[in-house]
Formats: sequence, structure tokens, C-alpha cells
Amino acid sequence: VENILERYERHVNALKFNGGENGSQENYSLEYFKLKSKAEVLERNTRNLAGNDLDPLSLRELQNLENQLEASLKRIRARKNNTMNESISELHKK
Repeated sequence: VENILERYERHVNALKFNGGENGSQENYSLEYFKLKSKAEVLERNTRNLAGNDLDPLSLRELQNLENQLEASLKRIRARKNNTMNESISELHKK
């Protein structure tokens, strides 16, 4: 859902840039602050995923973070097991 909303916002912003006030300083400033805000959110999320700066998070946010980490760990383990099985199969063939 978040990805769809982000794509929609990018599309709307692209239409604004291409349609009306081409190259105006206001549009660039607004875009700068939006991108800066998104970068800050991504940096905070990265720190949280690394286990840092967890104190300000609520219980619900901590649970969501834990669920994300568990899902990621499952995908990592599945990929690792698949790679190991492929390596073992290749060794058996040799």
C-alpha cells in the first residue's frame, strides 16, 4: 500500500512539475523538503532495523519491527538453505 501511495505521489508531483510552474523555486524547495523528510524516515527505519534508537518506539511499533525482522530472517534462511542445497547437488555431480 505504501509503495502504491508513493508512486501516486511521484506521478502527481511529476504532473505538477511538467504541467504548470516549470522550474519554479517553490516547487524545487517543496520537493527538497519532501525528499529530505523521506530520507530521514528511511535513516530512522534503518537504525531501528539495526537495533538502534528503539527507546522512542511504542509497543505496537516494536511488534511491527519484530514481525518485519522475523519475516526477513525466514527469507534469508530459505535463501541460505537453497544455496547450500544447490552447492551440495553440484558437489555430488562432481
